[in-house]
Amino acid sequence: MTQLTMTPIVCPDCPTPARHPITLMAWVKVFARRHKTRRELASLPDYLIKDLGLTPHEVRQEIVKPFWR
Repeated sequence: MTQLTMTPIVCPDCPTPARHPITLMAWVKVFARRHKTRRELASLPDYLIKDLGLTPHEVRQEIVKPFWR
């Protein structure tokens, strides 16, 4: 009979908040960009929304999303 021994895989190079504090800042930037983009989308006139190929319903769906989505 064969015995299989499994050892846990440790990844010393994997990012963790302690090793890469910039990761949190990167998320903050992503959230800020989403918020800004949705604000700009909400302010577009109807003819530009149509040029983008979006419907008013799709725009409303996008602009009501929270910044983390």
